Amino acid sequence: MLARVLVYLLLGSVAVYALGGAMQAPGPFFMGVRRVLGPLMLLVGLVLIGVIRPRLAVGGRLAGQVEARARLRRGTLGAFVLGLAFSLAFCPTLFLLFFGMTVPLAVTAPLGALYPVAFALGMTLPLLVLVAFLPGAGGGRAYVGGLRRASRLGTPLAGAVFIAVGLYDTLVYWLL
Repeated sequence: MLARVLVYLLLGSVAVYALGGAMQAPGPFFMGVRRVLGPLMLLVGLVLIGVIRPRLAVGGRLAGQVEARARLRRGTLGAFVLGLAFSLAFCPTLFLLFFGMTVPLAVTAPLGALYPVAFALGMTLPLLVLVAFLPGAGGGRAYVGGLRRASRLGTPLAGAVFIAVGLYDTLVYWLL
């Protein structure tokens, strides 16, 4: 979790610094960001519900190299390095959510570099909660099966929310 927060903080800080730091939210830049976010949220929603199936993976080679080095180390440092590897591998949906939504929002906020930290924590904390309640060897398969069923229900629901919000933003910032 610490590795993910560190990687996202660094990526977000570089983006905020490169794009000029904190900008005024009501300004033309914010309007441009909102015009991009609407269709982007539609796209993410369509990916989540399975209408679009991108075959893009970003950072896979770098993550593989870091993972190979992590296998050489044991203990806490090895776990940290492995966390770095997983943090550098972006699936298409995660790439769109981070670089297409979180980073533009971070650029418009006074403490924008903290948005990627909140993003990383929001991604990692549910996993930690699920692992904390993971039963021992006897009931593990049933538990994982329940998680898969919940994911099959939750992912399309999240996709529908993204589509609804994307339609709203597209309507408000493009048509009105």
